[in-house]
Amino acid sequence: MRMLSLVVLVGLSIASFTIRRRLPPVAAKREIPFISLKPLKSPAFSMYCLALLFQIIGFYTFITYVASTAVTKGAVSLQFGYLSIAILNATTGVGRVVANMVAHKFGAFNIIIPSLALSGAILCGGWPAVENEIALVAVTVTYALCAAPHNALASRTIWVFADSGDVSLRIGLFNIFAAIAGLIGAPTAGEVNKGVGIQAMGEYAGGCGIVASVLLFGSRYLLLGKKLRGKI
Repeated sequence: MRMLSLVVLVGLSIASFTIRRRLPPVAAKREIPFISLKPLKSPAFSMYCLALLFQIIGFYTFITYVASTAVTKGAVSLQFGYLSIAILNATTGVGRVVANMVAHKFGAFNIIIPSLALSGAILCGGWPAVENEIALVAVTVTYALCAAPHNALASRTIWVFADSGDVSLRIGLFNIFAAIAGLIGAPTAGEVNKGVGIQAMGEYAGGCGIVASVLLFGSRYLLLGKKLRGKI
């Protein structure tokens, strides 16, 4: 991890110091504060950010422990356990491409919400029941396909909350929630696994996915003017 961190640090440092604007800066129509929690006063946006928090906690729990728990249970070999991570990443890539292809037709929220609910159900029931290689691949592939739409479309859907004037502020707040979830997701899940076991950890991660889908449904409901049907 330290080697990868160094590679990322060097690459981003070079990019940061050598990047140049394609167009000259344009004066903003109104002053936008560097830090502001004002967008969180919107219930729809607050629910959206909380949904991201729970989704990432569940996602990082799975990708962090799917291999180690399968190997510890004796369901797969150490080599195949690491292979499951590659399968997860490859399948997630396919899911992201497909999600972006169909989002304009059905609406991003309409794709993300049911897929998150399914991903939560898979973690609650499917992950703890893995006992062999076939089951591990099945759970990994189905979960990756269900989790991919939110990972692919989350930033895209921010535009429905505001005009271009404060979208950057909302993206910043959005990423703060994502960063917090990334920091606490794996450690808290590890404590659950250590104290209670993989069944509870699967339910913890899956529950986060289901809660995220409920929060997104609430956000969608408010954005549509308290209507259940609509494309968004």
